[in-house]
Amino acid sequence: MSAYHPCAHSSPMRRQTQVPELLLPVTRLRTSSRCEDIVQPPLLQDDRVFLIARDGTLTAYDADLKDKLWSRASDVGWGTSQLWQGHLLTMPSPGLLSVVDLRNGEEVERQEVGELTLNYSAIVGDLVLTPLEYPKLGAWNLFKKELVWTAPSEWELSYLTADESVVVVSEESECVGLTVGEGTELWRYSVAEVGRHTLALHGERPGATLGHAVLGNGIAFLPVTGGLLLALNTTDGSLRWQYRAQTASVRNFALAPDREELYLLTENRLTVLHPTSGNVLRDYALQGLQHPAGDGPYSPISLSQDAVWTVDGGGMLTAISRENARVLQRAACGTPVYEPMTLGRDRIYLLNALGGVTVVGHRS
Repeated sequence: MSAYHPCAHSSPMRRQTQVPELLLPVTRLRTSSRCEDIVQPPLLQDDRVFLIARDGTLTAYDADLKDKLWSRASDVGWGTSQLWQGHLLTMPSPGLLSVVDLRNGEEVERQEVGELTLNYSAIVGDLVLTPLEYPKLGAWNLFKKELVWTAPSEWELSYLTADESVVVVSEESECVGLTVGEGTELWRYSVAEVGRHTLALHGERPGATLGHAVLGNGIAFLPVTGGLLLALNTTDGSLRWQYRAQTASVRNFALAPDREELYLLTENRLTVLHPTSGNVLRDYALQGLQHPAGDGPYSPISLSQDAVWTVDGGGMLTAISRENARVLQRAACGTPVYEPMTLGRDRIYLLNALGGVTVVGHRS
């Protein structure tokens, strides 16, 4: 299992760890009537899907979302969960963390965790890296059952990510790197000048981060105001490269796990960059996709072996060729999708804006 787990309520981009083998065109697009009012993108482990409802119910389903395997109750508004070493970590109520057996839903252990939250956290090894009471963050050791370090941080909600060597925190106008084991500050990079921009109603504004960084290849890929994507070395925070898109926002990008490519989707272009050098490998104009005005024209993108997947502002699931940006398939979801897709070996799960979950795959 990858050491990085995206936060439950994440900004659009996140590290993708597998590439599903979805044949095109897909032959099944079904929204489950049994999975409604879901508040967190589905979690997937060993062909089991775990869903958290608004009323706090955590439910395990089979891969097709047809058979309910088990469920657990939590307080209303709680139940946020993450996968950890063959178990589920879930918070059934404030200040309590349950370790749950994936197979049967039985509680293996319960810990009193104080201010810990799973909503905006990352898990690395045995540590839950978590925001605490503002302005602090810390690391909770799941075996020692205690906070092993705390650090001051002007963190923004959902803007925290980590790998085995570094915690990267997006503050308003700075990106900060901390050691995972001790929380010691390694570096601090200001985006105030490089991301300076002008707004019609507010005039010139200092640069600001636009979400959490995506980590890979020893690089933190950070979206910044002014249409910038920055690549920072995670060892010292130095700038490796920067790319300026012809748009105000570069929130929607994905780092490919199967080749040295980073895919960036904007309102009308698909751009493929080399993640180490920042060189443009391919750049295409897109035709015929719908999007609303504002920051995010599409759902967060995901990659299969052949396609870039997204849902446009009109609720159309769209597969775009990774090689030539040709639109390979469009299918009606009916509802916009704002959260990251969950990827299985041969399925994609979508959480739509109304709390329904759609399964995309092949007809068996």
